[in-house]
Formats: sequence, C-alpha cells, structure tokens
Amino acid sequence: MILVVTFLATLGGCDDSSSDQTGPGDDPTPGPYTTRTATVTHVIDGDTIWVNDDEKVRYIGIDTPEIGECYYNDAKWRNHALVNDKVITLEVCNAAPTDQYGRTLAHIKVDDTLVNAVLIREGYARASPVGPCTSRADFYRAEMNAAFADGAGMWSDCY
Repeated sequence: MILVVTFLATLGGCDDSSSDQTGPGDDPTPGPYTTRTATVTHVIDGDTIWVNDDEKVRYIGIDTPEIGECYYNDAKWRNHALVNDKVITLEVCNAAPTDQYGRTLAHIKVDDTLVNAVLIREGYARASPVGPCTSRADFYRAEMNAAFADGAGMWSDCY
C-alpha cells in the first residue's frame, strides 16, 4: 500500500493543465494537438489500437497492464468496448507525434468522451505522463487518485 501511495505522489513534472475537472471523460485541456478522425479496426491492448487498418496508435498519458499482469484482459476488453469499430477523434501531440516504435501518440475521443480519462477513472489504467506531451498530466493524475481512493478496477483487485 505504501508503494502505491508513493507511486501516486511521485507523478509530478506536469505543465499547464487545468485543475477544474467535472468528471471522467471530461476534457479540461485541449492542448497543442492536431485533430483528425479515424476508424478503430483493432484493439491491441488497453492503451494501443490500430486505426484505418494501417496505423498503430498509442494513448498519451496513460499506461495499462501488459500481458501477464493483473488486469491486462480487463483493460483490453474495456478499451475494446469503448472504441472498437467506432469513428474516433485522435488528438495527436504536435511536439512528439510518434514514439520510438513508430506509433502515433494521441489522446482518443469517442464523441465528446476522452477515452484516456475514462480508462484511468474506472481503474483500468494508471496516469503516466511522458514529456513533452503532458498538458493533461494533472487531470489524469487527479482521475487516478480518485480511482485509487474509490478502489476502482485494478486498485482493488491487484493491489
């Protein structure tokens, strides 16, 4: 328990995100992004998808369990329920549009719902800010702290 609380407390180094959130999936900080739509054609795991059959997308600011870790399948299937076969809006980070593996880095929206935040708030993902695209880091950390306090998802089942 101390390790988890220490982990939550050390997620710092955030930039200009807003602190007046209203609920999971609400989007307080649009940030410096280029937006476009795409159709999700395959869900790889809790934080990675294929769109339009030819582009791999990694969700910015979150991290879900990997294969073999507690809550991996739960996170993958929740992400599947949220986005599979849907037209989504990708908000691609202008400062770092791809990662070292060539995946597009984006915040994902279905209609007006910020999927990254939903996965965190429901306990399927951890906030994981990685520069330079950290405009929502404070918001994501607040969602994670609320999920932890509520014992949502992996916070009650895995820790």
